[in-house]
Amino acid sequence: MKPMIITALACILFTACSSKQDFYEDNQNLFKTPGAKRRIGGGLVDNTEELQAYIDNHITKGTKLKGTYLTSQLTIHSYDTILLPSNTATFLLNPAVTNQAIFYLPSGTHDVYIEGGILDANWQNTAGGSQLECIKMEQGCYNITINGTTVNNAKDYGAIQIKGVDGAKCRNIRLIDIQSEQTGRTAIECRGVENLVIDKPVIRHWGQQYPNSPAIQFQSVASHNVQILKPTTEGYESNQFAIESAAANVDSIYIEKGKFNDNTNAGNNGISGYYTNGQFMSCDMKGGVGSQRSGYELFGSNNTIDHPKVSAGIIAISTGSVTGKNASNIHIISPDVTSTGSNNSALDLGSFNGLILSDVTIEGGKLDTRSATGNSSAFTFGYYGGLGIVQNVVMNDTHLYSSTSAVRIQAADGSKNLTLNQVGFMEQTQEVSDITHNVNYTINR
Repeated sequence: MKPMIITALACILFTACSSKQDFYEDNQNLFKTPGAKRRIGGGLVDNTEELQAYIDNHITKGTKLKGTYLTSQLTIHSYDTILLPSNTATFLLNPAVTNQAIFYLPSGTHDVYIEGGILDANWQNTAGGSQLECIKMEQGCYNITINGTTVNNAKDYGAIQIKGVDGAKCRNIRLIDIQSEQTGRTAIECRGVENLVIDKPVIRHWGQQYPNSPAIQFQSVASHNVQILKPTTEGYESNQFAIESAAANVDSIYIEKGKFNDNTNAGNNGISGYYTNGQFMSCDMKGGVGSQRSGYELFGSNNTIDHPKVSAGIIAISTGSVTGKNASNIHIISPDVTSTGSNNSALDLGSFNGLILSDVTIEGGKLDTRSATGNSSAFTFGYYGGLGIVQNVVMNDTHLYSSTSAVRIQAADGSKNLTLNQVGFMEQTQEVSDITHNVNYTINR
């Protein structure tokens, strides 16, 4: 099968095989097919039938279709190439529909390339419609690239939803230069994905329908080998992290040079969830609510946080209830963390349900809670949401600032081995506050 191409130059241009007549005029920007309409007197007529026909039948040399089109769900096929490079090429999902996406990739669809355009699921104008997405990939889709597309105004689900399942995960997915200017819930929602690249996404104003939504979310089914490169989020309505892995683990994740901005200090610029073999490199979190929602909250083993900059949040490392496993081999390198709010340490190490967090190293950097109130030590050993078992922690050359104690030890029995090497006790009421008196610790000056 030859690939179908929908393309545009300052408009939309449809091209593909040579077996069909040209249904367009090259320069008039109007359908020639009877009954197919664009804007009529400022209103919109549903163009679904005509648009789907062009996708299905692979129209020959296309023409310009500049404008905004109302459509219900359009099915994309394997080997299709859809180019919509103009920001005048806008599709609005029919607001009366339920459980539909503008571009729908059925189970097993593969080798698809989508570029440019604005896809708008139109949720603000729905009349009873629900579960509206811009792009949806069903289980087993693979070799899919979406490049430079804007996805707005989804309802109930992510504007882009990737819906793999165990045994039929979505594979080799590339989301490049994706933008989302506003959406009801999450901009990018992933379930069961292997080999995913999200490169330079820019996401603003998510969570307008459900404020407790992250900008990028991993859900329900485990994912593997994920790269998120140079992401930018501008949070306003949401109060729930920038990136979250909830109820499923992401293995081998790499996030670098993120710029996560909380413009309302609501807690929408943190990274949270279940990760193993992760690298979180040089991310900058500006603004925030002072807690983990504006910093890092990681559950899992073999994770490195390198040069994090957190202006109003914390780093929290723990075991978690979803995986039910011990966590170990954690490296925090050159942290620059300032906590605000009440009872927020800059760094918390803890565990849950009798599990053990062990083998944590902190190298250099600064932990500062002078802007926080209450029981806000710079570093808390053994407590995150409750007493936990923490073992074998080494801190080297880190500067600690606090209006209370620099270090608080408050741990469950079984905790042991805290070593502080050349730690800078810069400002505090006391160096170590030993609450539970059950942990051996050493200070090497």
